[in-house]
Amino acid sequence: MIDIDNLDIKKEIEEKNLDTIEEKIQFAMYYLQRLQFQKAFAEITDIEENRDMHPGKTPLFFYLSRNNGASQKEISEHLNIKPPSLTVMVKRLEKDGLVKKVIDTNDGRKVKIFLNEKGEEIGFRHREVQKKITDVLFENFVDEEKIFFFDSLLKIIANLQKFQND
Repeated sequence: MIDIDNLDIKKEIEEKNLDTIEEKIQFAMYYLQRLQFQKAFAEITDIEENRDMHPGKTPLFFYLSRNNGASQKEISEHLNIKPPSLTVMVKRLEKDGLVKKVIDTNDGRKVKIFLNEKGEEIGFRHREVQKKITDVLFENFVDEEKIFFFDSLLKIIANLQKFQND
Protein backbone atom coordinates (compact mmCIF):
# COMPACT_ATOMS: atom_id res chain seq x y z
CA MET A 1 0.00 0.00 0.00
CA ILE A 2 1.18 3.52 -0.77
CA ASP A 3 1.89 5.84 2.15
CA ILE A 4 0.23 9.03 0.86
CA ASP A 5 0.94 10.89 4.08
CA ASN A 6 4.67 11.00 3.31
CA LEU A 7 4.60 12.08 -0.33
CA ASP A 8 6.82 14.96 -1.46
CA ILE A 9 3.81 16.75 -2.93
CA LYS A 10 2.14 16.94 0.48
CA LYS A 11 5.23 18.71 1.80
CA GLU A 12 5.20 21.11 -1.16
CA ILE A 13 1.51 21.87 -0.60
CA GLU A 14 2.22 22.66 3.05
CA GLU A 15 5.18 24.88 2.11
CA LYS A 16 3.05 26.77 -0.43
CA ASN A 17 0.28 27.32 2.13
CA LEU A 18 -2.41 26.08 -0.24
CA ASP A 19 -5.56 26.34 1.81
CA THR A 20 -8.53 25.41 -0.34
CA ILE A 21 -9.11 22.01 -1.88
CA GLU A 22 -9.33 23.70 -5.29
CA GLU A 23 -5.82 25.16 -4.86
CA LYS A 24 -4.53 21.75 -3.79
CA ILE A 25 -6.17 20.03 -6.78
CA GLN A 26 -4.77 22.65 -9.16
CA PHE A 27 -1.27 22.15 -7.77
CA ALA A 28 -1.66 18.35 -7.82
CA MET A 29 -2.67 18.49 -11.51
CA TYR A 30 0.39 20.62 -12.28
CA TYR A 31 2.59 18.27 -10.24
CA LEU A 32 1.21 15.20 -12.03
CA GLN A 33 1.79 16.76 -15.43
CA ARG A 34 5.33 17.74 -14.41
CA LEU A 35 6.15 14.19 -13.25
CA GLN A 36 4.71 12.65 -16.42
CA PHE A 37 6.60 15.06 -18.65
CA GLN A 38 9.87 14.55 -16.76
CA LYS A 39 9.63 10.76 -17.03
CA ALA A 40 8.63 10.80 -20.70
CA PHE A 41 11.34 13.34 -21.56
CA ALA A 42 13.97 11.34 -19.66
CA GLU A 43 13.00 8.19 -21.58
CA ILE A 44 13.07 9.96 -24.95
CA THR A 45 16.39 11.68 -24.35
CA ASP A 46 17.84 8.42 -23.07
CA ILE A 47 17.78 7.25 -26.67
CA GLU A 48 21.36 7.77 -27.87
CA GLU A 49 20.57 9.46 -31.18
CA ASN A 50 18.18 11.89 -29.52
CA ARG A 51 20.30 13.23 -26.67
CA ASP A 52 19.96 16.84 -27.80
CA MET A 53 16.14 16.90 -27.74
CA HIS A 54 15.22 20.11 -25.95
CA PRO A 55 12.16 20.28 -23.68
CA GLY A 56 10.80 23.20 -25.73
CA LYS A 57 10.58 21.01 -28.84
CA THR A 58 8.84 18.11 -27.17
CA PRO A 59 5.20 19.35 -27.29
CA LEU A 60 5.48 19.70 -31.06
CA PHE A 61 7.25 16.38 -31.42
CA PHE A 62 4.71 14.58 -29.22
CA TYR A 63 1.80 16.19 -31.11
CA LEU A 64 3.24 14.99 -34.42
CA SER A 65 3.74 11.50 -33.05
CA ARG A 66 -0.05 11.31 -32.74
CA ASN A 67 -1.08 13.63 -35.60
CA ASN A 68 1.49 13.02 -38.30
CA GLY A 69 0.87 15.13 -41.37
CA ALA A 70 -0.54 18.21 -39.68
CA SER A 71 -0.40 21.70 -41.15
CA GLN A 72 1.46 24.42 -39.31
CA LYS A 73 -1.87 26.20 -38.74
CA GLU A 74 -3.39 23.08 -37.13
CA ILE A 75 -0.33 22.61 -34.93
CA SER A 76 -0.20 26.28 -33.97
CA GLU A 77 -3.85 26.30 -32.94
CA HIS A 78 -3.71 23.00 -31.08
CA LEU A 79 -0.53 23.75 -29.13
CA ASN A 80 -1.34 27.45 -28.73
CA ILE A 81 2.02 28.43 -30.22
CA LYS A 82 2.47 31.58 -32.29
CA PRO A 83 3.30 30.77 -35.93
CA PRO A 84 6.80 32.35 -35.86
CA SER A 85 7.71 30.30 -32.77
CA LEU A 86 6.35 27.17 -34.41
CA THR A 87 8.43 27.84 -37.52
CA VAL A 88 11.58 27.95 -35.38
CA MET A 89 10.62 24.71 -33.62
CA VAL A 90 9.93 22.92 -36.91
CA LYS A 91 13.27 24.07 -38.32
CA ARG A 92 15.05 22.71 -35.24
CA LEU A 93 13.31 19.35 -35.52
CA GLU A 94 14.22 19.32 -39.22
CA LYS A 95 17.84 20.02 -38.32
CA ASP A 96 17.70 17.16 -35.78
CA GLY A 97 16.54 14.86 -38.57
CA LEU A 98 13.13 14.14 -37.02
CA VAL A 99 10.63 15.83 -39.37
CA LYS A 100 10.10 16.67 -43.00
CA LYS A 101 7.89 19.23 -44.72
CA VAL A 102 5.65 18.11 -47.57
CA ILE A 103 3.52 20.33 -49.81
CA ASP A 104 -0.17 19.44 -49.44
CA THR A 105 -1.33 17.64 -52.58
CA ASN A 106 -4.82 19.18 -52.27
CA ASP A 107 -3.59 22.75 -51.77
CA GLY A 108 -0.11 23.67 -52.97
CA ARG A 109 -0.08 26.70 -50.67
CA LYS A 110 -0.12 24.52 -47.56
CA VAL A 111 2.77 22.62 -46.06
CA LYS A 112 2.26 19.61 -43.84
CA ILE A 113 4.74 18.49 -41.22
CA PHE A 114 5.52 14.78 -40.95
CA LEU A 115 7.78 12.79 -38.71
CA ASN A 116 10.39 11.04 -40.81
CA GLU A 117 11.51 7.46 -40.13
CA LYS A 118 13.76 8.44 -37.22
CA GLY A 119 11.02 10.67 -35.77
CA GLU A 120 8.42 7.92 -36.11
CA GLU A 121 10.67 5.47 -34.24
CA ILE A 122 11.12 7.93 -31.39
CA GLY A 123 7.37 8.67 -31.46
CA PHE A 124 6.66 4.94 -31.17
CA ARG A 125 9.00 4.73 -28.19
CA HIS A 126 7.27 7.75 -26.66
CA ARG A 127 3.85 6.09 -26.94
CA GLU A 128 5.28 2.99 -25.24
CA VAL A 129 6.62 5.18 -22.41
CA GLN A 130 3.25 6.94 -22.09
CA LYS A 131 1.51 3.56 -21.83
CA LYS A 132 3.92 2.50 -19.07
CA ILE A 133 3.34 5.78 -17.25
CA THR A 134 -0.44 5.38 -17.52
CA ASP A 135 -0.22 1.81 -16.25
CA VAL A 136 1.80 3.02 -13.25
CA LEU A 137 -0.61 5.93 -12.63
CA PHE A 138 -3.54 3.57 -12.23
CA GLU A 139 -1.94 0.43 -10.81
CA ASN A 140 -3.67 0.74 -7.41
CA PHE A 141 -7.07 1.65 -8.87
CA VAL A 142 -10.00 -0.70 -9.34
CA ASP A 143 -12.09 -0.29 -12.50
CA GLU A 144 -14.82 1.64 -10.66
CA GLU A 145 -12.27 4.20 -9.44
CA LYS A 146 -10.91 4.62 -12.96
CA ILE A 147 -14.42 5.19 -14.30
CA PHE A 148 -15.20 7.71 -11.54
CA PHE A 149 -11.91 9.53 -12.21
CA PHE A 150 -12.62 9.64 -15.95
CA ASP A 151 -16.16 10.92 -15.40
CA SER A 152 -14.80 13.59 -13.05
CA LEU A 153 -12.26 14.69 -15.65
CA LEU A 154 -15.02 14.96 -18.25
CA LYS A 155 -16.99 17.22 -15.90
CA ILE A 156 -13.91 19.39 -15.34
CA ILE A 157 -13.34 19.65 -19.09
CA ALA A 158 -17.01 20.53 -19.70
CA ASN A 159 -16.83 23.25 -17.03
CA LEU A 160 -13.68 24.69 -18.56
CA GLN A 161 -15.15 24.64 -22.07
CA LYS A 162 -18.27 26.39 -20.80
CA PHE A 163 -16.06 29.00 -19.11
CA GLN A 164 -14.11 29.55 -22.35
CA ASN A 165 -17.32 30.06 -24.30
CA ASP A 166 -18.78 32.58 -21.85
